[in-house]
Amino acid sequence: MKRLCILLFLFSFHTSFVYAETKQIQLKVDRQEVEINHQKIAYQGTPFFDNGKGVIYCHVRSIPEMIQQDLELIWDESTKTAFVRFQGENKLQLMQKENKIIIKDTVIENQIIQKNNQIYLPVFLLSEAFDVDIQVVSDYDDFTTVIGEEREGVYRKLGYLKNDFKSVGKYIQQNIDAAFTLEAFSDKYWKETGNNVEMLSTHYLLGEFETDFCYHVTSVNGQVIEIRRTGTPLYHFEGEIPSKEKVDAFVDALQKNNKYYFARQEVYKKYQKDNFYLEIYYYYKGKEFPMKEIYCFQNGTWLLQEPEIEKTGRKQ
Repeated sequence: MKRLCILLFLFSFHTSFVYAETKQIQLKVDRQEVEINHQKIAYQGTPFFDNGKGVIYCHVRSIPEMIQQDLELIWDESTKTAFVRFQGENKLQLMQKENKIIIKDTVIENQIIQKNNQIYLPVFLLSEAFDVDIQVVSDYDDFTTVIGEEREGVYRKLGYLKNDFKSVGKYIQQNIDAAFTLEAFSDKYWKETGNNVEMLSTHYLLGEFETDFCYHVTSVNGQVIEIRRTGTPLYHFEGEIPSKEKVDAFVDALQKNNKYYFARQEVYKKYQKDNFYLEIYYYYKGKEFPMKEIYCFQNGTWLLQEPEIEKTGRKQ
């Protein structure tokens, strides 16, 4: 009898230890990945997202995949309620009409987000409902050295903003600059590869000339973490803008006069310090580095500035 009691005690201790063992779930919000105890799992559910205030949401249908328990998801159409059950017990109820979440005996109001008639809830509530440790991990949590200190004209906490020209432009127009339009700004220096840290920019255009009125964008793994504005808005510019026809004719004449000396030329059109400039790089045959010439538009004509030699990407 004594031996049986010892065995029962050991069995009870073992099952209690297994039950109490906390499962660590990491949600990598930038990469849309889920790891359980540091092991990446196949994740087929609807992606989770940041609502822009630091709260991460997931679709109710994603819960069984994320929690990795034998959960049953039931939808009651008559009451518009979703039930998440474990071994027949209601662990979580989401009442769509009333915007209420019931965890065990606790009622939580106004935490449901509805998108396209679908139900989303904050992932931190899953910790309480299923006794799991959920960590939300952002790839740019430690990138303060990249984006620097807070300063005027810098916008952060942008939510789950995708790194593409249209998405960023729409965000700028709605939240920063109502006069911003995609047509008025250049996407020449834009990338959408989503690899690690990227520094992008969109410059305001005067004709074909890029100005120093610009929005600089920093992204990590395809997600925008900072938008920084530089320069003075030029929406009401009243000066003379060199026409495309005259610029093209001037550049073509330069190339024709020097075609026997260099293999190719690159032309950058810029507006800086109240002047229009042409930066022209000549790549000579057999030479490793190009020669750079700058022409300034004054009194209706282009004047050559002092030429510079580009060696290491910096002015000599």
